[in-house]
Amino acid sequence: MCGISGIMYAHANPQISSISKLMNEQLVHRGPDASGQWVETNNKVALAHRRLSILGLGDDGNQPMSSRCGRFIVVFNGEIYNFKEIKQKLKLDDLNSGSDTEVLIEAISKIGITKTLGIANGMFAFAVWDKKKLCMTLARDRMGEKPLYYSIQNSSLIFASELKPIAKASGVKLKICPNALNLYFQHGYIPGPHSIYKHVNKLLPGHLIEFYQENLTNSDIHAQPNPFWELRHSLDFERRMVYTKNPDEAIADLISLLEQSVKNQMISDVPIGSFLSGGIDSSLITALMQKHSMNPINTFSIGFHDNSFNEAHHAKKVANFLGTNHVEHYVSADEAFGVIPGLGKTYDEPFADPSQIPTYLVSKIARKNVTVALSGDGGDELFGGYNRHVFLKMWESFERFPYQARHFAGKLLNVGQKIKLFNILEGIDFINFLPKNLNDKVSKISSRLINIKDSHELIRSLSKIDSLNHPAINENLISDHLEVFHDFETYPGSLMEKMTYLDAMKYLPDDILVKVDRASMANSLETRAPFLDYKLVEFAFGLPENLRVRGRDSKWILKQALFKLVPRELIERPKMGFGVPVGSWIKGPLKDWANSLLTEEKLNRERLLNTKLIRDRWLEHQKGSANWDSFLWSVLMFMLWMDSQ
Repeated sequence: MCGISGIMYAHANPQISSISKLMNEQLVHRGPDASGQWVETNNKVALAHRRLSILGLGDDGNQPMSSRCGRFIVVFNGEIYNFKEIKQKLKLDDLNSGSDTEVLIEAISKIGITKTLGIANGMFAFAVWDKKKLCMTLARDRMGEKPLYYSIQNSSLIFASELKPIAKASGVKLKICPNALNLYFQHGYIPGPHSIYKHVNKLLPGHLIEFYQENLTNSDIHAQPNPFWELRHSLDFERRMVYTKNPDEAIADLISLLEQSVKNQMISDVPIGSFLSGGIDSSLITALMQKHSMNPINTFSIGFHDNSFNEAHHAKKVANFLGTNHVEHYVSADEAFGVIPGLGKTYDEPFADPSQIPTYLVSKIARKNVTVALSGDGGDELFGGYNRHVFLKMWESFERFPYQARHFAGKLLNVGQKIKLFNILEGIDFINFLPKNLNDKVSKISSRLINIKDSHELIRSLSKIDSLNHPAINENLISDHLEVFHDFETYPGSLMEKMTYLDAMKYLPDDILVKVDRASMANSLETRAPFLDYKLVEFAFGLPENLRVRGRDSKWILKQALFKLVPRELIERPKMGFGVPVGSWIKGPLKDWANSLLTEEKLNRERLLNTKLIRDRWLEHQKGSANWDSFLWSVLMFMLWMDSQ
């Protein structure tokens, strides 16, 4: 992992070198091992790179890197796991370094960018300058593991791995986009292609975009991202028929694909380990890593003294069974609280997933021992691991009943009379789909399901795909409801299949992968996600629905694979999220900190927020008359971000 940045001007700028250097300095945490810069002699183009050395540790792997023909210059962030195969396939045996970047640039020189992207398997974001065509091409990996932002303004293109370098290079203060802020409060993150700032975009996963220098003077420039990979067009429905008849073949194919992905992602010239929670996904990745390692692998978990948030003892049991070199760290309250003030800088646009805190902490612990850590990210999105996926299966049975009956049942659930509801529903298929751990979160989702009128409304509600005016925003500022991924409606399959598609294409890249990338890179740690090998993604979405979610049993096929490696009794238990008790924290030990951010003066600062509503909800939360933990955490993370700018 590294950090990249660059500028392309329509006209010469004698300050380009110093501007590029300033941008590069904002990314030191992403690449502390080396720094490089390339500036075109005409002062119109500059590329910069911060390096975290993983493969090919010598200086010949430094960037920016030129192709041997001299035509192309590249800055690259990430890893291409099959670079040796590409090297052999394209007969590039005489390359100088052992780095995947050199293979990438020579492949581009030989077969072009689009064809290279078609055969490259990895996580990456890169920029390539073509001296002949005077064209800058940006590209991002299929699942969005590596970030890339870009902006066109004042006859220039600016791009970087994070927003901070763009803010430094623009020369003017970037303006917050109220419409994007509305999206943030809806989701807890800002879905691509939007960013918190006006005129700054995220490049969508699986896309590339070309900018020709001659067009930069055109104020109406319309460079559009183009997909080089689309999941919906990559599915093998013939295999689905085979797997329907023979689930054992599907399990064998899953193990084979995942095993190959893990082996590919274990390639490294620096120490490597894995995050281990003791859950299905991380345990499966860790078990396969240990299977292919001559020595005990390094595994890392963090624990909390609050048992409702603690999985460390489960992780330890799995680690002991597999024989890993396990590092377990119990986090004190002060240690967790100490992370929070820095979150505004770590996440360079507002981000309100509270699991950002334990993710940062486990990354910090891991970095003391390794430079690369594998994770189980993607397992839930690909294989149907969330409550909503099970509930969508439930809905198919429950939808048979008239809306009035569902509405009545929903009212019972909302007032907490679950026993009466169960008596009414006894003997109905619906009850068999209820989760084994019916907690408060499940009750909320169940209530929403029961009160919904039809399946179309249900999936849009669960995914928050409709960007309505959020009450935290000053509604007078919202001029447009930005589009956020509407093509799920034409995605083939059941409600559950549509929802997993939405989760993989929206929630995964813009929440989960952002959380992990920023938290790990803040600690100069590279993270890899074997589940996100695109061949495995295509396999997962090509499976029959009941091999992913079977009744109320989520991730069925993953469990069958895992039970071949780890005893069932070490794994089977209610799912626990990777969270922290922010609701009680801001009522107790973090109350003064929260109060300092939620003053009328601060909330009114930019006139973006509904100050009265926020203050009212803050007081209600303190009194215990309502639980506004998610709402308030979103406001607090936005205010913290504002203070860090």
